[in-house]
Amino acid sequence: KTTNQGQVYNLMGQDVETLFRQAFILIIVAMFPCQTVLCFLLLFYLLGWPVTGGLIVFFIAVPFNYRISNSFIKFMILRYGAADGRVKMLNEVLQAIRVVKFYAWENSFVKKMVDTRAGEVKVVRQLMIQGAKFQFSANFAP
Repeated sequence: KTTNQGQVYNLMGQDVETLFRQAFILIIVAMFPCQTVLCFLLLFYLLGWPVTGGLIVFFIAVPFNYRISNSFIKFMILRYGAADGRVKMLNEVLQAIRVVKFYAWENSFVKKMVDTRAGEVKVVRQLMIQGAKFQFSANFAP
């Protein structure tokens, strides 16, 4: 697969930073099963049978959170695709700036870039909505 300069710039500027900020998630995912079992065993030891209600709510919330996180990943991939397209277009315009200026195509390219950015903003808005749904369900699950 070939990559263009827009994809490389986007990878260096955005994707690497995102991976760096969220590297701790791997540790959380690895420890989640052990912590969950241990917490419910300790709660059962301390509180007894009423813990089963929390356990039932927990198992009901897991598939719901799974669906929300899958849609979040889908929108994240769409966001990166939109950002790659925008950076690619901007890079092409900057490389051919003399031709653009010579033929006075600035307005058409600006309109094209604004339209591309508007599409990216729609995807980012949906991504933030999915993130809010996930936070809401994560905060109200036991």
